[in-house]
Amino acid sequence: MNTSSSFPFSIGSAAPAVFTRASGPIDGDGSLVDEELIVEAPTGHDILVEVAAVSVNPVDVKVRAGGGFVDKIIGWDASGVVRAVGPEATLFQPGDEVWYAGSITRPGSYSRQHRNPSRSWCRWGSGFHSHSTRERAHRCARDCYGIT
Repeated sequence: MNTSSSFPFSIGSAAPAVFTRASGPIDGDGSLVDEELIVEAPTGHDILVEVAAVSVNPVDVKVRAGGGFVDKIIGWDASGVVRAVGPEATLFQPGDEVWYAGSITRPGSYSRQHRNPSRSWCRWGSGFHSHSTRERAHRCARDCYGIT
């Protein structure tokens, strides 16, 4: 596994994430809960990304409100920086700036770190993460919404 030494969470440490613990109204108990998850090393074709921005995809709203995704991390649009790659992942290297429109079959991107197949990610142009947080969020929402 190839890793970036600047990643703020080491493999095996805890990283913040937002879980949905109950379906229903967004302001209901357990709708969105701040917790932590253990950072797992990427395997196979997976890459581990330090998430810099997420957007709210219509799928996020529908699956959280409609049930069936209780005790899960939702969020299927994100951008960030690759921090580690699995042994079979050849499309990206640590330090690459990427964006993503994810799979409903894997944990979502409402977390500080996100591990998913490399084929789910696309490379940003250079300098994306030198922009302000607001600009990153806007670009993530615009580009991810355009492909979902």
